[in-house]
Amino acid sequence: MTQAKAKKIAVLIPTFILAILLIQENYNWIFGIFIGTAIALSSCELIQKAVSNSFVRKANWRGKAFLIGYFFRFLFFAGLIYVAILYFKVSVVAVTVSFTAVQLLYPFYLVQSLEKQNQHV
Repeated sequence: MTQAKAKKIAVLIPTFILAILLIQENYNWIFGIFIGTAIALSSCELIQKAVSNSFVRKANWRGKAFLIGYFFRFLFFAGLIYVAILYFKVSVVAVTVSFTAVQLLYPFYLVQSLEKQNQHV
């Protein structure tokens, strides 16, 4: 499977699911999918930054700022999930499914993009 084909599938399937949910006016599932996806992408971004920073020695304020930012981002998303589930009745299953799907697909995308750039670690 090529990278372009994987991107199309990764965009078309969730778009189709969200369109069906929008027609059904199932907003708690729609927001659950959005929240789960946002958390997963943020987590993947942090992992990618941590791996890229591990190859460069940094003993300045950037390392500390990264750790502080990671902690506050974790608290922000934990608070977001808490408020979304308790007050807005967002579907926990939708959050879990979207989070898991992104976490499983992101490594394949990352490996393909590194192979395309000929960056082998």
